[in-house]
Amino acid sequence: MLSAMVCKAAIIGFYDSMGDTAVDFVLKQTKMHTLFISKEYLTKLIDMRGKGLATHIKNIVLFDSEEDAEITALKAQAMSNQIRVLTLDEVC
Repeated sequence: MLSAMVCKAAIIGFYDSMGDTAVDFVLKQTKMHTLFISKEYLTKLIDMRGKGLATHIKNIVLFDSEEDAEITALKAQAMSNQIRVLTLDEVC
């Protein structure tokens, strides 16, 4: 955890059982701008943004390394909501 603090990073655990408002509460409290998530949660974040939630999120880094047609479509949808989506390989 010390290395995360030196890099000005926070590790936050989100659970499948958390609703949109609970996730949004945590995002607002931390003023988080970048999330590292798997592809399955990207749709949830895009839907939240469409509902006026997750407004601090500017960047999403996907743990999924290979970009497929689904990721390409989700990236376009995210961009229309002012969220940049990158794969972990693109960041590295």
